[in-house]
Amino acid sequence: MRYPASPLSIRGSATAFLIVGLLAARAFADPVLVHDYELNGSLTDALGGPSLVSNGGTLLGGGGYSFGPDQGLTLSNALSSTSYTIDMTLSLDTISGYRKLIDFKNLTSDDGLYDLNGMLDFYPWTQSPPNMIAANTTVDITLTRDGTTGDVTGFINGYQVMGFNDSTIGDALFTGPNDIMTFVEDDTHTGGSEASGGTLDDIRIYTGAATQAQLLSGLPTAGSSAVPDASATLSLLGMGAMALAAVRQRRQRRAA
Repeated sequence: MRYPASPLSIRGSATAFLIVGLLAARAFADPVLVHDYELNGSLTDALGGPSLVSNGGTLLGGGGYSFGPDQGLTLSNALSSTSYTIDMTLSLDTISGYRKLIDFKNLTSDDGLYDLNGMLDFYPWTQSPPNMIAANTTVDITLTRDGTTGDVTGFINGYQVMGFNDSTIGDALFTGPNDIMTFVEDDTHTGGSEASGGTLDDIRIYTGAATQAQLLSGLPTAGSSAVPDASATLSLLGMGAMALAAVRQRRQRRAA
């Protein structure tokens, strides 16, 4: 014999619908791609934002940007949020010693993101385990900052390898003129000696701090559509709300 669903089971199904809907809605708070530099013969942003500026180096015909020691790229007026994700794919000719990857203070401070003997290092606060970066080997490096907690996290090929809290330090905030960002070029504090040549394949910038799970599942790019469908999310939320309303109506009829 088939029994009608009890109010408890209906309420459970309604709750499940709401949970699924809310989880899907949460995806809209995931990192949002704001700049996508594919470096395919151009320093322009695929999303129409400000272009990168080259300090030497060469755009390669087959894609990518080749740079020597203390040749690099800068970007201004691109990020005002304290929550961000910066993802870049590159290879370094030399990994011994310090080799600066991202500078946050318009080349006036030694602090910043480095390769250090094959480790990902945010000087002077934290570093990854050894053997994370190899010379002449392409690697995906991601740095995130959560503007609410101040947590800064570094990832290699999608996996978290280091982190520290920046809430009272501000070393991972871009505070130079026009919030200038500098890639693979060393600062004047050390006379530009801590840099390597290499190749940059792409740079992508997001607002919001990505998690390891999001990185491993793949963040959106300018050519992708990895953003959840809003209509499907609203449909799930609506179904959950309707189911809960049915539970309330049944309770009211039983009470009467």
